[in-house]
Amino acid sequence: MNLTGEDVQDILRIIDGMEVDRLHLRTGRFELSLCRGDDGEWTQSARTTAEPVLVDGREVPAVQGVAAADSADDIAALAQTYGLTHVVFRTNSPNMDSPAIHDFRETRVIPVWTFQDFVVAAITPPP
Repeated sequence: MNLTGEDVQDILRIIDGMEVDRLHLRTGRFELSLCRGDDGEWTQSARTTAEPVLVDGREVPAVQGVAAADSADDIAALAQTYGLTHVVFRTNSPNMDSPAIHDFRETRVIPVWTFQDFVVAAITPPP
């Protein structure tokens, strides 16, 4: 899934509306920390924590793997490869759902936070 400028603005509005001063995101590949200053502006720090996944010598972003997935198992394997623990999705984006993505969302995640039509969900560990 590619994020549009509008998607990014929606995400930023959600973060700005949160009553927190710090936000830490961590995956198996990177860490991102956002801190709100006294002036209300955000600063960030980021670092890579793992080497990229390569196929035939080229980096394969997780999003391309998800888009090409044939099943929820394929997506779960990608999540494990990239060390992902959570996903964010919109409930009001029916054109963005492949059968594999739909099945993954229905069977492999537990919603932990919802705002408007955005959902943050924990990926359930593999059996």
